[in-house]
Amino acid sequence: MTIKLLPEFIETLREAVHNDLLDLINVFNQGSNSNKIEAFCIYSAGGFRGIGYAVRREGDKNTHQNMTLDTEFLSLVEDHSDIETTFTRQSEQNNDLYFQICADEWEHINEFDTFIHTNNTIESEIDKLYNAGIEPKAIQFEILRLFIDAVSSLVNKGAFLSSAFAGNVFYSIQFAGSSNASVLLESSKTLNNHEWHKKVEQFVKENA
Repeated sequence: MTIKLLPEFIETLREAVHNDLLDLINVFNQGSNSNKIEAFCIYSAGGFRGIGYAVRREGDKNTHQNMTLDTEFLSLVEDHSDIETTFTRQSEQNNDLYFQICADEWEHINEFDTFIHTNNTIESEIDKLYNAGIEPKAIQFEILRLFIDAVSSLVNKGAFLSSAFAGNVFYSIQFAGSSNASVLLESSKTLNNHEWHKKVEQFVKENA
């Protein structure tokens, strides 16, 4: 019985995720926001409980954009404008990368009540898997693969090609906060083009 629990759970969850994703895309397509979606993320507080979403839209402001370098450092290089310019430019580039990739920084997180069937399925079943002795890592790996496959399938079917989305969308699955790197990297390998995935690798390296 234990052997069947995880595959049965995944198949039930697969249908819920697929339908909830279609419903969310439909909400975007019918929405009044004229700023196109440049990044789409399945967003979880952690452990794939409390599934939601985050998007970054055209025109969204980078809250890190005006961050300044340490005042003590600036005082040391005040007579060396070339050094200050170099470090300022590098700081701005790092801040921009952080904003592009990290869903924690985006303005639009769970603005609509979504993934209802997905969350109901997880909350009603996942503890049964843990209580049956199935390794948490195995459960979370299968859920991650399911989410990756669900988004990838809809991308390949053109579901994100509507006027609500920009032309080169960044896709990801992320946990909120610092427990993010492995999930982000694994999802990006499949969901993104080479350009975006290189940015993800750089982001993970800089924020390890």
